[in-house]
Amino acid sequence: MAQRTTPVELRDLNWIRGALQTAVALEHSTMPLYCAAMYSLEVQNYPYYIIRSVLMEEIVHMAIAANMVAALGGSPDIKGLAPAYATRGLPRGVAPDLPVILARLSPRSLENFMRLEAPGFMLNSRQRAGVYPTIGAFYDAIREAIDANKDAVRRAVRAGGPANQVGGNLGYLTFEADDTVDPVEQFHAALDVITEQGEGQGTGSVEAGEEFQREGSHNARFAELRYGRRYLAPPQAAISRENEPDFFLGETIAWPVVINTLAVPSDGYAALLERDPSAPRVRK
Repeated sequence: MAQRTTPVELRDLNWIRGALQTAVALEHSTMPLYCAAMYSLEVQNYPYYIIRSVLMEEIVHMAIAANMVAALGGSPDIKGLAPAYATRGLPRGVAPDLPVILARLSPRSLENFMRLEAPGFMLNSRQRAGVYPTIGAFYDAIREAIDANKDAVRRAVRAGGPANQVGGNLGYLTFEADDTVDPVEQFHAALDVITEQGEGQGTGSVEAGEEFQREGSHNARFAELRYGRRYLAPPQAAISRENEPDFFLGETIAWPVVINTLAVPSDGYAALLERDPSAPRVRK
């Protein structure tokens, strides 16, 4: 079934609030995926810390989206978040071809993570066919709606709302009414944090920009583990689908010892437990 979307001309302040709440759900939905892979590792080694670094930034991204909802007068719904596994695609139909499965670390899971964090220019024609083929495309739609409703955004931030923002003391971005700062510019900067850390700074690069010390994006970090080599960009070269392996020829990364955990089915093992004579003890 085709993903239904609100026409661009109808994407008002209410749509922006709703889309940012979806962003909260989207960022949250990635965390169990990365936790499942991370906790399948026997020891805390380089791959463990790479996955953990991405996970920690997803927490920041979720907080940023929640603070934006609150800044616009909404109340972020955290308690109601209920991601589903196994399924295809992320909330709001983002990356609709993506297998979303709780599973141990493997080459296949890393390929899924690379797809999840992929910039649009790294997709094939089939993957680009969706309304929101990437997380970045979804945030671009939010950015465009903010630009189309600048005055309404400014008024909403000035008016404030009932929900608290979190994390100012933890380094998370917060958004307060301040005559010296344009909230539209603040929102743009916040979206840049999310998209650059996830996908990189744009076409031809999977690095974040100078503001982020050109660190490897989430996509690049997972690609390091998939190729088993550190990221090492050739001089003056732009990365693409065709030459991606040439960018991962640095220091070798040893494949970690992975515990033989099972992928979690959509029923949460209910069918399996029905056939298990030890089920009552397992359920305790």
